[in-house]
Amino acid sequence: MRVIVAESDPTVAKAIGNSIREDGEYSYITESGEDALSAAKLCGFDVLVVGVITADLSSIQTVRTARIRKLSIMVIVLVDGGPMERKEFLDSGADDCMDRIPDMDELMARLRAMIRRAHGHATPLVVVGDLSINLTTRTFKVLGTEVPLRPKEYSFLRLLMLRREMVAKTGVFLHLYNSEREPDSRALDTLVFRIRQKIIEAGGTTIPETVWGYGYILRGQKKQQHTAA
Repeated sequence: MRVIVAESDPTVAKAIGNSIREDGEYSYITESGEDALSAAKLCGFDVLVVGVITADLSSIQTVRTARIRKLSIMVIVLVDGGPMERKEFLDSGADDCMDRIPDMDELMARLRAMIRRAHGHATPLVVVGDLSINLTTRTFKVLGTEVPLRPKEYSFLRLLMLRREMVAKTGVFLHLYNSEREPDSRALDTLVFRIRQKIIEAGGTTIPETVWGYGYILRGQKKQQHTAA
C-alpha cells in the first residue's frame, strides 16, 4: 500500500505516517495539495489522505481537483466538522471521511478496506489459484499451509494478487522501492526467484511469471506428467 498524506500540521502528519510505516507500508507526506495531486498522478499511489492543507489548495479544493483531473486514487478526508462538512467532501469526490485526529488502528483498517474494494475484493482474504493472502493478518498460504515471506516478497505477491493482471516492471519498482533510485534489476529477479521457489516447495502451481519486456503476472502451471519407461 502506498499512501499520500496531505497535511499541514506536522504532528498529525507524523503520527499518520508512523502508523502507515509500522504497518509495513509506504507513506509520502506533504503540506501541499498540488504536490499531493502531482504525486498521485505520477508515482502510482493507492490512497490520498487529506487533512488540513494551508500551503496552496484548500482541503476541499484538493479533493475536487483530484476528481476533475480524473485521478484514479482513493481519497479519505479527515474532518473537524459534523455531517454537513462530511457531506460536502463526499459530494465533492471523497470516498470516506474520518475524525480530524483519527484512531490509527481504524484508519489503517479503512485504508486496507479501500485498497481491496478498489480491486474488487469484498473481504481481507484474497485467493488466486492455490495461493491465498490475508490483508489484515499479512499471512500468505499455499494450498492452505502458511509460508513465511520477507516484507518485499509479501508486498510483491500482494500487488499481483490484488491486481490479477500483468503489472509493469516500472510499477513493481515503484511499489517496492518507494520511488527511490531503481535498484539493480537483478535484485528484483532474485526476489521473484525466491518467491517461486517458496511456492513450488510448498506444492503450489500458481507462480509469478515474467512477461519479458513488460512485467509480471500470476499464472497457474501445469504439473509435469511422468510415465513409466
